[in-house]
Amino acid sequence: MEDVDYSLIVLSCDKYQALWEPFFLRFNKHWPPQNESRYLVTNYLRPELEGVKTISIGEDLDWSSNLTKVLSSVSGEYVFIILEDVFLKEPPNYDRMAEVMRCLRETNANYVNTKGVPTPRGKYYDKHVREVTKGSHYRVSLGNAFWKKEILLKLLVVGESPWEFERNGTVRSDEFDKFFGTTDDVLSYHHVMIGGKVARDVADLDDVKRSQILTSFITMSRYEQIKHELAIVRNRFFSRYVPVIFHQFFYECFRMMVRKA
Repeated sequence: MEDVDYSLIVLSCDKYQALWEPFFLRFNKHWPPQNESRYLVTNYLRPELEGVKTISIGEDLDWSSNLTKVLSSVSGEYVFIILEDVFLKEPPNYDRMAEVMRCLRETNANYVNTKGVPTPRGKYYDKHVREVTKGSHYRVSLGNAFWKKEILLKLLVVGESPWEFERNGTVRSDEFDKFFGTTDDVLSYHHVMIGGKVARDVADLDDVKRSQILTSFITMSRYEQIKHELAIVRNRFFSRYVPVIFHQFFYECFRMMVRKA
């Protein structure tokens, strides 16, 4: 993967310091460092983690301003962004990753999502890499994705939260071509934190129990876990089967219903 000039950025903040050590123990085991630079974003803390550089941004301004500051501090034409609560289960699918790297290199892609959701439904680049059609629901999905740094900077708007960025940035991204995604997940992982709480399905993992995660955060209720899992199923169904031309329309209808509820 050394033929693509990218930096790997783990987005975090001091509140989630309990996740850092177990995250990197898993990450470095399953995805050994290549030639890329690896960064952890914090507020003030500067942990000593093997092979990891710390970017301490200081006081939180807003999420988009923080990320803009981070991007100005890293090298590489591309960045791969991942969150600190993504605990790898096993090595990446290197065959899929090779396709992603070829796509970045040969098409000069602006973005490649490696999560498989939203399901890309545009023109095939390779067997498992397709264009993410303009108008697609969550065409911009921040994490587990390669971004051309200059395009990500153009999509960021001061004052937006990550959720606002994914919603509004999706609309703004229609200005740009060369947005791609994989048809299945390149990374297999546990999503440890959901809505600021520990996911129930990770609470019994040995490295989670050995860390300070369970004593630092509340664990989700069974109802919250089921609700989250149903939302995942709904989003997968929506992105795979609802025609792209209706994605933004239905999403806006759903938002209006939630506001009135």
